Amino acid sequence: MRHAALPLLLLLLAVPTTAQAGERFALVVGANEGGRGSGPLYFAETDAERVVDVLSGLGSVPADNILLLRSPTRAGFDGAMARLGERIAEAEATGDGHTTVFFYFSGHADPDAIQLGRQTVLFADLRASLEATGADVRLLFIDSCYAGGANRSKGARRAPSFLDANAEVDASGEVVITSSAADELSQESDEVGGSYFTHYLLSGLRGAADASGDGAVTLDEAYRYVYHRTVAHTAATRAGTQHPGYDYDLSGSGDVVITQLEARGAALRFDGADGGRFLIFDDDDQRFVAEVQVTPGRPVRVMVEAGTWRVQKREPDALYEQVLALEAGDEGDVQADRMAALPYSEDSTKGAVLRARRWAAGREIAIQGRFGIQSFFDSEIRKSLIPTLPMVGVEADFRGFLGPVLSIRLDVMAGSIQHEPFADVSARVTEVHGGVGTFLSPRIPGARSLRPFVGARVGLIWLHRSFEAPLIQAPQDYVMAAPGLAGGLVVAPDRRFRIGLEARTHLMLYVDGDEQQALGYFEGILSMGIAL
Repeated sequence: MRHAALPLLLLLLAVPTTAQAGERFALVVGANEGGRGSGPLYFAETDAERVVDVLSGLGSVPADNILLLRSPTRAGFDGAMARLGERIAEAEATGDGHTTVFFYFSGHADPDAIQLGRQTVLFADLRASLEATGADVRLLFIDSCYAGGANRSKGARRAPSFLDANAEVDASGEVVITSSAADELSQESDEVGGSYFTHYLLSGLRGAADASGDGAVTLDEAYRYVYHRTVAHTAATRAGTQHPGYDYDLSGSGDVVITQLEARGAALRFDGADGGRFLIFDDDDQRFVAEVQVTPGRPVRVMVEAGTWRVQKREPDALYEQVLALEAGDEGDVQADRMAALPYSEDSTKGAVLRARRWAAGREIAIQGRFGIQSFFDSEIRKSLIPTLPMVGVEADFRGFLGPVLSIRLDVMAGSIQHEPFADVSARVTEVHGGVGTFLSPRIPGARSLRPFVGARVGLIWLHRSFEAPLIQAPQDYVMAAPGLAGGLVVAPDRRFRIGLEARTHLMLYVDGDEQQALGYFEGILSMGIAL
């Protein structure tokens, strides 16, 4: 189970906006896998990516100052912490004023440490490492079960239902905010496609928490929104209500602006004429982005990026949906009379959560188009029997169903070419082959979009040769087995699209007279496809 990131993120972004000039940095970590006995999380890494989007887009944290780690090893984590310290030292050397670092972790934890797979980082060591970076302000957000253990050294207090707008926040020091107490579980949800706290935090920071309507989300506004929505949503869950904890040692006064709702991308505007709960999906990437609880009579403006957006309102009888295509700088009006009623069976966005779960669990079904060439090693074979063939086909890739690093691939390819095996003799060679293979497909720590694979494959080939006049020769047909080895690399920049390069070497087995023969050939293949 996992935690929520709302209150901390608020503080994090908040501190430097008004009183503190200077530069902001962030180390954002998502880890779906925990130690022995911990089940996989489905949305920890996705939540970390969403935090980065908001920090870089609306939170005044330069993209170059954000380090994002997905399922890092302890060595990778320590290396990123060292790089963070180096960047902060460089910024302070230029005399730009205060430096603030935001640390966000989403994943598994025990009462004493966060978990990076089977490795751990003690809460005390984490805080010491961040202090060693030299940042003037250190803001930690721990999104995990038992996260309150991070506060025990000073005695965490259960957070109130809202923050006092005049509460003091230091200009230097440390803030730790956790999604749950030291003895509580934190939760993620298929319904919201992430952790409850992170979901409501990011929705609030995009504009849902802007109660005053002044185009800025303050710490108080964001925390009120996050607290009430999270408590309301977790009160009826099996794990029980989550209570965020906090520990701070900072100074300053007054409320702080966290995000500015400027039209740097696009905006969805809810006029308040129709209240209720609205869900916002990125239709281009098929992902759940934000949720807005609209109160009748109070307009709400939510910042998004340019693109196509699907806004849903779920009622007991039907799903109401409006699709808006927005360019940069546009503001789209979400209105009840423009929403189309759909039966829940036609809810196209529900597949986005299923894809996210498969992605997080390492399971994926992808269909890919394939383009390549086949060429035999023996030059005489290429000249007189089977020339180099262009090939096209399709492949189905089932990744992670036999184990976290195994995939099964089934493919069919075909090719045809006219050639002259002998002087004044023209022939057409047509080949269809299919095969199945089992491959190792390990993760590369810190580079989840890159997926190398290597394994064994068994193919079956049908080969047809037909001759044109003046040669009097009947068509020839051959059926042959072809075992071999294959390897390559898939690049998956998002959860749906992927492009791959593959190299294969096979032996075509056939019988000549009474003797078993084998011909070796090579295939180079480019593939492009989507995950289902």
